[in-house]
Amino acid sequence: MTTDAELGRFVDRHTIRFELRYPHGPEAVWRAITDPASLAVWFMPMELDLRVGGRVVLHYRGQPGTRPAVGEVSALEDGALLEYRFEKGPWDWPEGTLRFEVVPDDSGCRLVFTQSIAPDTVWSVDPDGQVGGPGTLHPGACAGWQAFFQEGLSRFLDGRTAPIYGTEDDVVMAQRAGRYRDIIATTIA
Repeated sequence: MTTDAELGRFVDRHTIRFELRYPHGPEAVWRAITDPASLAVWFMPMELDLRVGGRVVLHYRGQPGTRPAVGEVSALEDGALLEYRFEKGPWDWPEGTLRFEVVPDDSGCRLVFTQSIAPDTVWSVDPDGQVGGPGTLHPGACAGWQAFFQEGLSRFLDGRTAPIYGTEDDVVMAQRAGRYRDIIATTIA
């Protein structure tokens, strides 16, 4: 079972933050979060025009009928900071920002990831599962972010290629989603 120390930290009712350490240099992590071919392996297929104002398109994997989410790069410091902003749109992605900060350290680097959503966000996928009400993160989304970074990106950086995820990850995701549900219901709702 996942411990609280491994879980993301809720900054406020609209924001979750993950701080992860990788035994890989910042250049490798930066490439993994900015190179569309790399992102397609551990995250999801994307288009990314890597400049402030550049277009970002997320193509959902395994979810038939969903429309790609279209956003824009809102902050960029080469090798150190990348932020996308998504407005409300005809897609299943919430309005808000995704922020990636890559920080070198003695043993590799840290990746600080933050998702902030709009205060009126209602998740179109499983809105009943949004236990904290409008403007709160969905437990499944929190568990998904943790899996992307803790398992997916780690495996990718270690040299694993597709498939990055297996059926054992579904069990871990369900456990994490339950833990996030409990935290949201008792401390954020």
